[in-house]
Amino acid sequence: MKADSISRMSRSTMLGLALALGTATMAAGCASVDQGVAGSTEPAQDTWITTKVKTDIATLKDIDSTDISVETNNGVVTLSGSVDSAEKRDRVVSTVRNVEGVKDVDTSRLSITGQ
Repeated sequence: MKADSISRMSRSTMLGLALALGTATMAAGCASVDQGVAGSTEPAQDTWITTKVKTDIATLKDIDSTDISVETNNGVVTLSGSVDSAEKRDRVVSTVRNVEGVKDVDTSRLSITGQ
């Protein structure tokens, strides 16, 4: 098996796990995958957005999604952690902005480590 095929399989596995986690979280009535969304008026929608954002980030090539945490509060997605470059940060932000229901993206806690 080629490395590229293995990488695609890993992404598929991560996607499946992220969706399963989101489904289990929604079924349990929790407000968010990572942390509670204190003060949220849309906890179920926020949970869906968080799960979708995590899944989409996990499928991005050359980005370690385990280095990025996601919180959503009333449609505002806050990204925490680190990426290797401004280009990667921009790709992550662009991906997040394209998720249905995202009103804004806060990157104030997302650092760039490769500069």
